[in-house]
Amino acid sequence: MIDRVQQLNGLPALTFPQFTHSARLPAADAAAWRIEIEDRDGDEASDVYRERFLTAVPAEDVRALTIGYPWYTEHGVAA
Repeated sequence: MIDRVQQLNGLPALTFPQFTHSARLPAADAAAWRIEIEDRDGDEASDVYRERFLTAVPAEDVRALTIGYPWYTEHGVAA
């Protein structure tokens, strides 16, 4: 299993949550945001997830951002 980045540019890495509009989020510049995009059964549609992120987190204040699959195996393929 590949470990996720826990910190980026001195900021704690925080995954933007799926399926919720009520999560308490830190200020946009207080976290290295992790966006997990993959359209699988049971996941929030990536376009809805992305738009919700852009509505909830002011993009102009984001200092660090990672984008990728939610899970990886040791072979680098989404599980």
